[in-house]
Amino acid sequence: MKILVLGGTGAMGRELVPMLISNESNTVTVTSRNKIHSSSRIKYIQGNAKDLSFIRQIINNNQYDVIVDFMLYTIKEFKERYEFYLRSCNQYLFFSSARVYAASEEPIKEDSPRLLDVSTDQDYLFQGEYSLTKAVQEDVLRNSLYNNWVIIRPYKTYSNNRLQLGVFELEQWLYRAIVGKTVVVPGNIKNLHTSLTSSKDTARILLHVIGNNAVNRRIIQIANPDKITWGEIINIYSRCIEDKYGRKMKVYYADDTTDIELLFNNKYRIKYDGMIDRVFDGSSINALVGGKFNWTPADIGLAECTHQALKMKGVKLNDYGVEGMFDRLTQEHISLLDISKLKNMPKYLLHRYFSEKMIDHVKMIVHRKRRK
Repeated sequence: MKILVLGGTGAMGRELVPMLISNESNTVTVTSRNKIHSSSRIKYIQGNAKDLSFIRQIINNNQYDVIVDFMLYTIKEFKERYEFYLRSCNQYLFFSSARVYAASEEPIKEDSPRLLDVSTDQDYLFQGEYSLTKAVQEDVLRNSLYNNWVIIRPYKTYSNNRLQLGVFELEQWLYRAIVGKTVVVPGNIKNLHTSLTSSKDTARILLHVIGNNAVNRRIIQIANPDKITWGEIINIYSRCIEDKYGRKMKVYYADDTTDIELLFNNKYRIKYDGMIDRVFDGSSINALVGGKFNWTPADIGLAECTHQALKMKGVKLNDYGVEGMFDRLTQEHISLLDISKLKNMPKYLLHRYFSEKMIDHVKMIVHRKRRK
């Protein structure tokens, strides 16, 4: 098969592409923002995969059997290109998200209610938040006359350079754990269930989808069904920190998430994802692979990836405003050795000593005065 992977250098793509070329009948083309050397059966093309003219040139010069699309689009951008993708291949994989689901007392399946369909929160529905955007884009495909699409709904996928903690990514919590400061967790989530899925497992499942026309016009949810709480996940991270540095990870559960919501602009992600108890059903994956799928146990997979992440040199302080806000919540302070440039100090001090609500209020006053 000739396979085009759009945005294939992320956590899932980095695992998927090598698995695809392990089949000698496959050739893979991958778009990337960065220049990467190609090999005999992997061709990397540098460019912006959000640029439709760039993509048209790639596709018009080659006939692909499968297009695997990891890109994030606005609704407008997706409507501008989905038909072109569907006309240009035998199978188009659109990556949505399991964040589209509403809260459920039962293990979540592909036909479980979505937030877009059942939410009565008008402010949320008006915002066009990520999960709503993905659901609308799903509907564009489902309402189309084409039969060669597959909707993939992964949940939280982890790898050596992607380790999630609540709604936070690795860059927003691991640095503090490494230097011995208290890690801030949005919400008291330690008893909530979630799913963290190995990127290798995700790629292994995708191998059963790519080129399999029997699954066209289907939704496939990829989320480890093994039950695990955030408290158990935090304990895994903490044990890895202790193994490396000889001390446990300190954790602060922020019951009041107002400051975090304002600074990260993630109010609805916290409310409709971070604070929701989620357990997933795995029966459709078992049916897809023709037997019980062997999921990587979270305690083993997360520990392995965390140990690898702790060996990397790139985990560093990258936002002094966030650090200031975290230190204010935990009553800690930055070390002068951690300030790379003097110009970063004012940003840190502002967020260290003033609430995000107060900062936001001052910004609104200044904005109004400028408009007059």
